[in-house]
Amino acid sequence: MSAPVIDAGHWTADFQLARALWEVYQEEPGREVHVVCLGDPRQPWDGPVLEVGAELSRYHPNVYGTPAYPVTAANLRDVTESHMDAWATSLLIAVAASWADGLRGEEPGMIKVVTGKPLEAGIRPPDWEKAVAPVDEPRESGNGVWPSAGEGPEDEGWVLYPDVAIIPTVARADPGGGWVPARKSVQRRCRDAIIDGLLRFYFKMGYDHTPFLRRS
Repeated sequence: MSAPVIDAGHWTADFQLARALWEVYQEEPGREVHVVCLGDPRQPWDGPVLEVGAELSRYHPNVYGTPAYPVTAANLRDVTESHMDAWATSLLIAVAASWADGLRGEEPGMIKVVTGKPLEAGIRPPDWEKAVAPVDEPRESGNGVWPSAGEGPEDEGWVLYPDVAIIPTVARADPGGGWVPARKSVQRRCRDAIIDGLLRFYFKMGYDHTPFLRRS
């Protein structure tokens, strides 16, 4: 499948995202939807992703990764082992910032929707200090997380294998090896487009969030 790129500043961004998710959902309609927002609140550009999780968690019970309860490289294994059975039969959507899918080159403010073969290497929380791409030759797993064949601590090598990855570009690689952040307004546009797109997708699949609605 393709990896469409959506301009978060376009007025149809949320519609485009909802449509892309709906197409994947139609492959096995009726599945539960689980959303994992990957990022560390201590890292400078994971904020928009974690804010997506915080907002969605008000409407849907199957959302993981908020500023208060983040899903980071340190706890990814524990979180996924706790939900492996549910994730294996659900539509699993991952949200992670910028380079985490190993596909670079997009301008800040763009949202990449990755499905199919581009996700064979999996996805994990960005490590902005090391800026390491996902591991090569991961184990086959379907949905879920498995140790990689790479070196280093086992937990750090674990990657997520979602059905869909939503990658907002909130920073770009600097020629000197660092990162240049997008403007705050661009980061907010990415965040808002993802939130609205996911909510539109829930609405289209007929999910009634009112029994769960949490305002606190």
